[in-house]
Amino acid sequence: MTMKYTAKNGVLRIYDGTTPVSQAQYLEIIFSGMDLNAPIGAPVVEEQLILDRLAMGSNAHYVEGSDARMMEPVPVSFGVMVTDVAAHGYLMSWITNALVHAKTVLTTQGDTKRDGTNANPTFASSSKKTCNVELAFQTSAGTDEVVYHWNEVYFDPSQCNLRESPEGGNVTLSGMCYGTIVRDTSFSSGTAV
Repeated sequence: MTMKYTAKNGVLRIYDGTTPVSQAQYLEIIFSGMDLNAPIGAPVVEEQLILDRLAMGSNAHYVEGSDARMMEPVPVSFGVMVTDVAAHGYLMSWITNALVHAKTVLTTQGDTKRDGTNANPTFASSSKKTCNVELAFQTSAGTDEVVYHWNEVYFDPSQCNLRESPEGGNVTLSGMCYGTIVRDTSFSSGTAV
């Protein structure tokens, strides 16, 4: 079965780590011409085959390997043409850890539990801040059909690009997702900045 999502126009939200989560601040970006490259699930622990003296036999079985693979960050990148000049400026401020619309953006790092039990570790450098990214794929009727949440995403400013053209501002964000990845039917609650 083949499904085709046409995401020429849509909504992207970036959330901070304000608690409680229902009061998180978010930046909503209305865009056109999206280019998305992101996983739809987080990595899992690898299975390691155990053999009897390196030979297949009735005692062969699998054991879970190290949690390292599960905790490795996964790449997330978005390329969009931003249609709102103010949101465009706010997005650049968010990525560079500046004030956004005179509001301080808090990190989301350590807010999720990729292993299902333990809070994710925080970076050694407190200057690196993560955010939660949510993207809605919309139906032709304009209603949300699928919303993906990529949590604890770090966007290294040196890996994010801005390009101006006669049609508008094009922004490419390349980051690493350290948190959970969730499929949903709606955006998280919060307060727009």
